[in-house]
Formats: sequence, structure tokens, C-alpha cells
Amino acid sequence: GPSKMPNYNMEAASSKGRENNNSENPRDAAATFWDIGNYKKTVKRVDDGAKLCDDMLTMIRDRMELERAYARSLKRWASDWRSSIQNGPEYGSMEESWQACFMEADEVANLHADIREKLLSKAYDSVKKWKKDHYHKSMMHYKETRDCEDNFSRIQKPWAKRFDKVTKAKKDYHSSAKAADNANKQLNSAESDNNMAAEQVKKVRDKAEKSTKEANKAKERYQERLDDLSTCNDNYQKSMTEEFDRWQAFEEDRLIFFKEML
Repeated sequence: GPSKMPNYNMEAASSKGRENNNSENPRDAAATFWDIGNYKKTVKRVDDGAKLCDDMLTMIRDRMELERAYARSLKRWASDWRSSIQNGPEYGSMEESWQACFMEADEVANLHADIREKLLSKAYDSVKKWKKDHYHKSMMHYKETRDCEDNFSRIQKPWAKRFDKVTKAKKDYHSSAKAADNANKQLNSAESDNNMAAEQVKKVRDKAEKSTKEANKAKERYQERLDDLSTCNDNYQKSMTEEFDRWQAFEEDRLIFFKEML
């Protein structure tokens, strides 16, 4: 019908398992994005971006802690053994070999301590700054999540109202068409029944005519609603696409940044 939307799925990029697809283009799969409320998947993806920043910060912090713990343990191990050998019976060049082993352990420990510092300055602080630049916390939500939700809702609301009217008109048309069909069947059997009084046949005929008129009116109303929906489809599609592309670019920024970090 005239209210059909083009085949433009906005959400392929957010579904799990998309690596089975050759493309991450959200316009490739079946058109579900236009349906009422389906933009919420895009809103969730925006919100998930902030959560993923937190996940990355936690992951880096865990790794930093491992590096620090390993460096400390290695230093302690080298220190304990160094004094043990110094105070033990080993001597001469063999004692020097032992000590060289502990020096090498100290160097490895320093290397892991450096890795921790690099993780802090190059990765942790960068992710923290990126999140702060891209996500702004209000009382309960991130401003970006709220903007995404509000903008899509504002664009969809007038279209959704028209769509609801189409749905109601379609339902009314189908039920009145069914009623007219039944009334006309009753008329056919009344007209072929020689025992039925003329007055009774007239009543059945009046009912059938009234039902047919109502069905025709309902059909016209349904067509009007469809035409009304059609007139705003292009604008609706354009505005929703622009809004989606804006948040798609926002998400692509995150993906690029995360790839640099990992």
C-alpha cells in the first residue's frame, strides 16, 4: 500500500553476530527501523557506548593492577633471594651469577612497572578523556542518550498518530465489509424465499443497503487515512534517516577510537 516504507534497516550494525555479515552497513537488512518504537535500539546503542567506555576503563585498570602486582612480587622475590645468597655460603663468581639473575628480575619488574605507567598515561587517561568529551552526565541519564531518544520520539510522534489512524480505519473497514457481506447474503436468501413476507424482505434489503453504504464510507475513510500517511512518509523517512546517520557517525567515532586503544 502507499504507506509502505523502503527497505532500510537501521539496526544491522547493532545486532550481535554481525561478523557473519560481510557488511556493517545498517541499510542492508529488512526494514524494521520505521516501525513505531524501533528506534529505541539506536538509543540503546548510544547508551551502551558509555557503558563500554566504563568496561574498557575497568579492563585497563585490572591489567594495570596485574602489572603492578607482578612487578612488586618480582622485586620482592629478587630482594629476598639476593639477601639469602649474600648471607649464605655461596661465593666468588658463582655468587655473581646468582646476583646477575636477580638483577635481570629487577629489570623485568621495572619493565612491568613501566607498562603500568604507560597504560595509565596512554590508555586509561585517553579513554577517560574521550568519554568525558563524548558523554555528558545529567541527573539520571547521559545527555546524548536523552537527546537521541527525544529527537527520534519528536520525529516519529506525528507519523505514529497517522499510522494509528490508518490501523483503526483498516480495522473498521474490515469489520464493516464483513457485516455488509453477511447482510447481502441474508438478502439473497430472503429474496429467494417465497414464504417470506414482502415487508420482511424490504427490512432485510434496507439493512443490506445501509451496511453496504457504511462499508463504502469505511473504505473511503481508510483510503483517506492511507493517503494522509503517504503524504508525510517522505519527510518522516528523511528526518529519521538524518537523525540515525548522526548517531551512526557518533558510534563510528567510538569504534575507531576503541580500535586504536585495543
